[in-house]
Amino acid sequence: MLPLLLLLPVSANNDGVGGGDEEEKNDLDVRKENVPPMQEGTRFHHSVLQLQEQKLLRLLHPALVLTNDVGKSDKIKYAGYMLHYLLPGLKQLNQEQFMEMKIEAKIRGIQMCDLQPDYAICGRDERIFCWKVNASGIIPCPHTLVGGCGASHLELKHLFPKNFLVDLELQAEESIKIFGPTQTYNSIEKVESECACSTTKNSRRASFRRNDMDNYLYSPLASDIKNGDQKHFRRHWLNGEPVIIRGVLEESRLIWEPSHMWSTMFKSNIPTDLSRVRATDCLACCEVEIDPQLFFKGYTKGRVYSNMWPEMLKLKDWPTSSNLEDLLPSHGIEYINVLPLQEYTNPHNGPLNVAAALPKDVLKLDVGPKSYIAYGIEEELERGDSVTKIHCDVSDAVNILMHTSEVILSRKQKAAIKVLKRRHKAQDLMEQLQDVNVDEAEMNQDWREEIDCIVPELTDDLKGSIENAGALWDIFRREDVPALQAYLKNHSKEFRHVYCSPVEQVFNPIHDETFYLTRKHKRKLKEEFGIEPWTFTQQLGEAVFIPAGCPHQVRNLKSCTKIAIDFVSPENIDQCIHLTEDFRLLPKNHRAKEDKLEVCSFC
Repeated sequence: MLPLLLLLPVSANNDGVGGGDEEEKNDLDVRKENVPPMQEGTRFHHSVLQLQEQKLLRLLHPALVLTNDVGKSDKIKYAGYMLHYLLPGLKQLNQEQFMEMKIEAKIRGIQMCDLQPDYAICGRDERIFCWKVNASGIIPCPHTLVGGCGASHLELKHLFPKNFLVDLELQAEESIKIFGPTQTYNSIEKVESECACSTTKNSRRASFRRNDMDNYLYSPLASDIKNGDQKHFRRHWLNGEPVIIRGVLEESRLIWEPSHMWSTMFKSNIPTDLSRVRATDCLACCEVEIDPQLFFKGYTKGRVYSNMWPEMLKLKDWPTSSNLEDLLPSHGIEYINVLPLQEYTNPHNGPLNVAAALPKDVLKLDVGPKSYIAYGIEEELERGDSVTKIHCDVSDAVNILMHTSEVILSRKQKAAIKVLKRRHKAQDLMEQLQDVNVDEAEMNQDWREEIDCIVPELTDDLKGSIENAGALWDIFRREDVPALQAYLKNHSKEFRHVYCSPVEQVFNPIHDETFYLTRKHKRKLKEEFGIEPWTFTQQLGEAVFIPAGCPHQVRNLKSCTKIAIDFVSPENIDQCIHLTEDFRLLPKNHRAKEDKLEVCSFC
C-alpha cells in the first residue's frame, strides 16, 4: 500500500512539474479543440498552440525549459514521447491512491466524498517510508524506538494540493491528444522478429537459445549512435535487450589509470582523507582498510594470500559520486561528455532521462557517476573471484570500461591455484553429501572425475575477443527471472558468501546479492530450466547499457576501472515502479533498500 499523495514529489510552484499559479493554470487550460474553426491558422490559433507547447514542457520536463542544448521543436518531440510512457504510471498511482482513500473512509466510517485528508507537514527532501499494515488496512503508529507512540493509528494525509494527481493526469491526457508520440519522436512498438543487424558487424552473439530472435545483441560504434541511429537503439531497448556501444573513449584525452587519478586528487583543494581506503575482500566478502598506494600497486602487480591464492580487492564508489566532480573535475566533466546517447544518459539535462526532470529540491536516487576499481584475472577461481554478484538495479544503467591492467601469474602460483581448486571442489562435494551421510572414503572414481572436470567458460566467439577484454558479463532476460529465482533457491546451499561460508538464508535470491553463477551453475541452470543469460565480454572503451529489471552479474578478467551512471528511460518506467514494489517487501535493513525507494518520484 502506498501513502496518499506521497509518491509524486514534484513542485507545486513554477519551478516544478504541474506547477504555476492559478492565473497560469487557467491560461494553460485552453484546449485546441475549443478554438473556433474560423480562427484556424490565425495568430490566435498559433498562440493557443504555443500555450499548449509551454504547458507540455512545464508539465513534464522543466529541465528542458532551462537548457539551450536542445531546440524547441526537439523539446516538444522528446516531451511528447516521454509523456506517452509516463501516463500509464500516473494512472496507476491515481488508482492506488483512490483505493487508499476508499480504505481510509471505511476505517473512519464515513462516505468517501466526505473524506478530507489533512495536510502533512513534511519536507520535500525527506525520505518517506511505509509502516506495517493490518489486515483491515489500519496502519498502527510505529514503536517508540523508531519515533512513534506505539499506541495510536496513523491517519491518511497528503503532501500536495487536493486533486493534484488527478489534475496532472488530465493535463497529460490533453497534451498527448495534441502532441502524441506518433507525431513527435518516431514512436516505435516492440518488435517480435529478428533484427537485420544480427548479420552485420554491429552485433555480437551472446546466447544460443533455440528458436529465439534475441541471441545477438546490438553493438554499434559510438560514432554511429552520435550520427542519429537512436531509433535502432530504441527498437532493442523496448524489447528489454542490453546494448553494447563500442569506441566510447576514442575522443577522450585524459588518463584513466587509477593511480594517476589518485595522485591528481592531492592537487585538489577539497579536504578529504586519502591516507586509507576501504576495499572489499572478494574471498571473505567483507571490508578491509588498506593504504591506497598498496591497493593501486596490487591493481597492476596483483596480491596473494600466504597460500598463493590470489587476493582480489575491489573499491566501489571511490571517490564518492558526490565528490567525484570536485576531486577530479576534468575527469568528471569528461565522463559526462563521453556518455553515449546523451538524450538518455545525461544526468543534468537529458531530455529522455526521467531522473533529470525532477525539481532540484526533491529527494532523488544517487545516480552517480560511480567508480568501480577492482582486481581481476582471466581464470575463474570459483571462490573469491573479483565479481559483482547477481542483482537487479531499480533503474537503467550504463557502465563504461575506462581502464584495464593485466596481472601476470607466475608458474608457481598457477600450480598452487590448481591444487587449491581441487581441494575446494572436494570440500564442496563433501558438504553436499553430508545430508545423506556419505563420507570422503565413499567417494568413487566417478565423483573424483566430476571434481576434475573442467567446463569451458567461454564460447569460441568469446575466446576470440578475450585478449582485449576486461570483464565478463551475464545479463538475464526479464521473462527468465522466475526460473532464475527458483534455481537459486533450490541450489542456495551450493553457493558461498560471507567468509566463504555457505549461504544460509535467502530473502530474495536476486536482491540479496549473495550469488554468483559460475560456468558450472550456468550449465546446470540451462539443463534444469532451459534458460541462459546473454554472455559477452566488455572491451576497453565499451559502454554496456543494462535495462531496468534485467538481473546481471560481472566477473573481472583483468584489473578494471569502470564508471557507471544510472538513468531512467521512459520506456522502462513501468519496470522501475515494479521493482520499487519488490524492494518494499524486503526486510527493513536489507542492503537493497538503501536508496531504492524514491523511484516513484519519477512518475
